[in-house]
Amino acid sequence: MFYLDLFICVTIQVKKEFKKKISYLEFFFKNINILKFLIFKINRDTNPFYSKKFRQYINYNKKKIKKIDSNISKSKKEILVESFINQSAYILSNGIISFYLKKIFKENISSIIREGDIKSEVIFRSFGVKKFFYYKNQKFLKKIIYSYKALKFLGKRDDIKSIINLKYKKVNLGLTAYDSYIRYVGNPTLKKINLEFITFISEALYACDYFENLIKKNNFCKLVQSETSFVPLSCLFQKSLQNKIEVFSRFGKEKFTVRKYNSLKQCFSERGRISQKLFDIINKNYKSKSLKVANKIQKQKLKLGSFGMDITMYKLKKNSLGKKKIEIIESKKNNNQKKIIVDKNYIRKLFNWKEKRISVLFLSYLIDGNFPFGYRNNFKDTYQWTSFILNKIKKIKNVNWIIKDHPIAKVYGQEPKVNFEKKINYLMNNFSHIKRWPRNFSNTSLLKVADVALTSSGTIGIEYPAYGVQTVFTEKSSYSNLNFMKMIKTKKNIIYKINNLNNVKKPSKKFINQCKQYLFIRESLLGVKSSLLPDYIASRNIIDDDFWVQCIKKISNYSLSKDPFFEMFSKQIFYNSRHTINYKVINFKKLKFNDLND
Repeated sequence: MFYLDLFICVTIQVKKEFKKKISYLEFFFKNINILKFLIFKINRDTNPFYSKKFRQYINYNKKKIKKIDSNISKSKKEILVESFINQSAYILSNGIISFYLKKIFKENISSIIREGDIKSEVIFRSFGVKKFFYYKNQKFLKKIIYSYKALKFLGKRDDIKSIINLKYKKVNLGLTAYDSYIRYVGNPTLKKINLEFITFISEALYACDYFENLIKKNNFCKLVQSETSFVPLSCLFQKSLQNKIEVFSRFGKEKFTVRKYNSLKQCFSERGRISQKLFDIINKNYKSKSLKVANKIQKQKLKLGSFGMDITMYKLKKNSLGKKKIEIIESKKNNNQKKIIVDKNYIRKLFNWKEKRISVLFLSYLIDGNFPFGYRNNFKDTYQWTSFILNKIKKIKNVNWIIKDHPIAKVYGQEPKVNFEKKINYLMNNFSHIKRWPRNFSNTSLLKVADVALTSSGTIGIEYPAYGVQTVFTEKSSYSNLNFMKMIKTKKNIIYKINNLNNVKKPSKKFINQCKQYLFIRESLLGVKSSLLPDYIASRNIIDDDFWVQCIKKISNYSLSKDPFFEMFSKQIFYNSRHTINYKVINFKKLKFNDLND
């Protein structure tokens, strides 16, 4: 039986690799000039891409970067920059951050990329990177070896909960593999392990060994890495921190911050999680200013109709960087009319509800990022939490329930293989106090309709109170570390809380203001614009030629001394702060603080 399982595991991996190779070949022949590629194999500074705009940008960037900094550092320490996600803006932002680190610390840059990732190599070389490491897919023999190791590693365990807790060379391997399985297979939960899941264990084991060996043989002191979840990037992230390598990880898009990590204990501290120390500083010294800016942000969101969704995605309805029009589900109806604005009275008439409080249950996105904050309190994954809550609310009739779908699956085209459509339809058809939020209704209207909201760990847990709507959240989140946010930790307390939502008090003025200050920090203070990075689409639907046109404009007018991101990033390094802060927003002239370990 063991060797049959081994055979099937290897077969699954071979099939996966075959599909990837087909996809790669399609990309290659569509974008790469064969003759120039042959030259590229000899001279790696050659740009083999057909795209004139991309070639033009690379030439401009090379000249500009060389002019700014052409010196080769004598330091033996190296900055490692990764690119495992073949999206132009992702690669470029990592290139910018690593180059600025080089400028500040006078250290040379090396790069780790997937074998065959020509785009990443060409972009990084334009930033002066000369040394490359190529992460190779497992060869056939390695697939056999690591599939064997995976089966032996798991032994007779077949319970997912026990496997999630497994570690390998101090890496949270079980959790990483499970998160990756959910994300890439699209199955939001597992009761028992299957052979496809074991292939993710195999890949994680291989990644851990690969990065351990890479780190041992080199003198890396810093790592630039934006994505820190999933195999293999989570393994690189954890192995680096384990070996005292500082990690610099971008959070945000055109306006972004860089989160600095220096300890393995921080590996489940999400990139956008602000420190209590930073919050206290803002609350004590800049309360009035922060509230004023937060109020402006709130008004803008309500005016644009962008509340309840990513503002960048909302702006993409015009798609300034592409000729194609990308439909954004949460901004418009299919007939291109604005979403319907409703109030509480309208909803009560529509659903024939009596004068009860209205509770909104926000469904989490089931397959993407189940564990950015580490191990969950009571449920092994988001699916289990959602299932538990849906089973409970049919009996909780002291409030009326609205179920709100998460919009991101439809935006990215990532529907989970297992969903709650049947269960939700059953609840709606058999229990009059449970309804679903119509997709043609504005998200903004929920602020007028909801008396209380329930989420696992979503951002609405702190966004809704900022607008005066109380929330209940039950898992670690980007804000659960702040002392004014009270998480419901146990199943017993969760049950008690949702049974008594009719008695939940409205948020106090103080609490509302604290949530507004959090909004200010996340959306204003931590947003710094780089002079080299244009607006871009937060997905892989980015249209490269249009993106590079915008990049050319940026590089043509670029000045290092006038780049606000370089200025603020330099201050972050000097003050040893957790995040890159836009000091110009509140004029931190004399404020120096270290919150790295907070």
